[in-house]
Amino acid sequence: MASREEYFSNHSNYKKIRQGFLDFGVRIGELLGEDNSTVLKGMTAIYNLESQLAKVCVCVCVRDIERERERERERERERRKREREREMDRQTDRDRERVVFCSL
Repeated sequence: MASREEYFSNHSNYKKIRQGFLDFGVRIGELLGEDNSTVLKGMTAIYNLESQLAKVCVCVCVRDIERERERERERERERRKREREREMDRQTDRDRERVVFCSL
């Protein structure tokens, strides 16, 4: 199925999609010569496996998003630190110029 939502939503459209998925698989299996009950068991097992994978995928995706957010926060902290250091360097340079100017 195209999205994780199709596996877990209780919306009637998604229920129809899930049922269509099973019906389609059963029909293909029957056309290939298997009996209905065997194919239905197999399609149900496939659907259950795909549902479990969809759950795992979301966990991995959320984890990856959190890691990327943390990396972005770290990059922002580093950028601010460098900016503060540059500002301190500029201030030190201005202070030196004042000292030189005053001593002349």
